[in-house]
Amino acid sequence: MKEMMQEEIKELEPSLAPMEEELKILLLPKILTTGKMLLLKFVEQLVEMKHNYLLVIYYVCTLDLLNLKDGKLTS
Repeated sequence: MKEMMQEEIKELEPSLAPMEEELKILLLPKILTTGKMLLLKFVEQLVEMKHNYLLVIYYVCTLDLLNLKDGKLTS
Protein backbone atom coordinates (compact mmCIF):
# COMPACT_ATOMS: atom_id res chain seq x y z
CA MET A 1 0.00 0.00 0.00
CA LYS A 2 2.79 2.40 0.97
CA GLU A 3 4.70 1.56 -2.20
CA MET A 4 1.63 2.26 -4.33
CA MET A 5 1.22 5.65 -2.74
CA GLN A 6 4.88 6.51 -3.29
CA GLU A 7 4.56 5.51 -6.96
CA GLU A 8 1.49 7.67 -7.36
CA ILE A 9 3.28 10.62 -5.72
CA LYS A 10 6.21 10.19 -8.15
CA GLU A 11 3.79 10.13 -11.09
CA LEU A 12 1.85 13.21 -9.98
CA GLU A 13 4.76 15.33 -8.72
CA PRO A 14 5.77 16.70 -12.17
CA SER A 15 2.26 18.08 -12.73
CA LEU A 16 2.30 19.92 -9.39
CA ALA A 17 4.34 22.95 -10.52
CA PRO A 18 2.07 23.87 -13.47
CA MET A 19 -0.98 23.51 -11.24
CA GLU A 20 0.58 25.84 -8.66
CA GLU A 21 1.24 28.46 -11.35
CA GLU A 22 -2.33 28.17 -12.62
CA LEU A 23 -3.65 28.53 -9.08
CA LYS A 24 -1.59 31.71 -8.59
CA ILE A 25 -3.08 33.15 -11.77
CA LEU A 26 -6.60 32.20 -10.71
CA LEU A 27 -6.13 33.84 -7.32
CA LEU A 28 -4.66 37.02 -8.78
CA PRO A 29 -7.96 38.83 -9.51
CA LYS A 30 -9.13 38.20 -5.96
CA ILE A 31 -5.91 39.67 -4.60
CA LEU A 32 -6.30 42.73 -6.85
CA THR A 33 -9.93 43.13 -5.83
CA THR A 34 -8.96 42.96 -2.17
CA GLY A 35 -6.25 45.56 -2.76
CA LYS A 36 -8.73 47.83 -4.50
CA MET A 37 -11.18 47.47 -1.62
CA LEU A 38 -8.46 48.34 0.90
CA LEU A 39 -7.50 51.38 -1.16
CA LEU A 40 -11.12 52.51 -1.36
CA LYS A 41 -11.54 52.14 2.40
CA PHE A 42 -8.34 54.12 2.96
CA VAL A 43 -9.57 56.92 0.69
CA GLU A 44 -12.93 56.85 2.44
CA GLN A 45 -11.19 57.27 5.80
CA LEU A 46 -9.15 60.20 4.45
CA VAL A 47 -12.29 61.92 3.18
CA GLU A 48 -13.98 61.43 6.53
CA MET A 49 -10.93 62.81 8.38
CA LYS A 50 -10.86 65.85 6.07
CA HIS A 51 -14.56 66.43 6.65
CA ASN A 52 -14.12 66.29 10.43
CA TYR A 53 -11.10 68.60 10.27
CA LEU A 54 -13.04 71.13 8.19
CA LEU A 55 -15.90 71.01 10.70
CA VAL A 56 -13.50 71.80 13.54
CA ILE A 57 -12.04 74.72 11.59
CA TYR A 58 -15.55 75.98 10.84
CA TYR A 59 -16.57 75.84 14.51
CA VAL A 60 -13.37 77.57 15.66
CA CYS A 61 -13.82 80.34 13.10
CA THR A 62 -17.49 80.74 14.03
CA LEU A 63 -16.60 81.04 17.73
CA ASP A 64 -13.89 83.59 16.87
CA LEU A 65 -16.42 85.63 14.88
CA LEU A 66 -18.87 85.52 17.79
CA ASN A 67 -16.14 86.74 20.15
CA LEU A 68 -15.12 89.65 17.93
CA LYS A 69 -15.86 93.06 19.36
CA ASP A 70 -14.58 96.23 17.70
CA GLY A 71 -12.24 94.17 15.52
CA LYS A 72 -10.54 92.50 18.49
CA LEU A 73 -11.02 89.08 20.02
CA THR A 74 -12.43 88.99 23.52
CA SER A 75 -11.45 85.94 25.52
